[in-house]
Amino acid sequence: MASILDTAQPVSEVSNSVNMLLYGDSGVGKTVFAGSGRDHGKHDLIIDIEGGTLSAARSKSQANVIPAHDYDTFVSIVEAIEDDPDRFEWVVVDSITKLQDIIWNKILDEAVAKSPSRSPFKRELQEYGEAQARLKDLVERLKNSEANVLFIALADSEMDEDGNTVRVPAIHGSQGKVQSWVSAQMDVVAYLRVIQSNNGNIRVAHFNKTPEFYAKDRLRLYPGKGVKNLTLAKYTDKILSQSEPEEDNEEKDN
Repeated sequence: MASILDTAQPVSEVSNSVNMLLYGDSGVGKTVFAGSGRDHGKHDLIIDIEGGTLSAARSKSQANVIPAHDYDTFVSIVEAIEDDPDRFEWVVVDSITKLQDIIWNKILDEAVAKSPSRSPFKRELQEYGEAQARLKDLVERLKNSEANVLFIALADSEMDEDGNTVRVPAIHGSQGKVQSWVSAQMDVVAYLRVIQSNNGNIRVAHFNKTPEFYAKDRLRLYPGKGVKNLTLAKYTDKILSQSEPEEDNEEKDN
């Protein structure tokens, strides 16, 4: 009799797709990063929930874009990715912050359809759990699809247990528990910000947690303080090469 243990595979043969969450304030270059994949992004897909891929286009990105301004369209795209996870090198969700909004739009539309006298703007207490469950379902489906998925999010601030302000992804619900759950599903959570230098503004991606912001990197590609002007193409090459950290491209501690 065959045993389920016979189905065990060497770890090197198990799918190694990457799930990444990149967050930062508006205007720091998150969408530009999303469109900066290899061959100018020709092999990547941006699921445009925000309606804001102009910045990527201006940076000469040739990434593929599908608008998803409603819940049903987004679910249809997720289903297609599950059926064909290798179609694109990266699938970008821009953004998971806005995804929460279209989930709420769907829930309220359904509620009004059942009860036309109900306000389409008022959220009922019991619906918050449903909104969180739908978000978690979509995140898990994309995570388990075997596609490389990059989730984009705005940045928010929260207080830690010591009363310090910490930057975190803007994923709302259950007093930070939904944000913590989503972050826990990711292989990488990176904080993107712009710093000023003598040569102008520089975009810096941080992969390691500090008292100022949350980040994590299970891949351990960039153990330094931060990576300047990183592109998705460079990041993809780094994953594929699994080489040592490029010290000359990282910020140095003073």
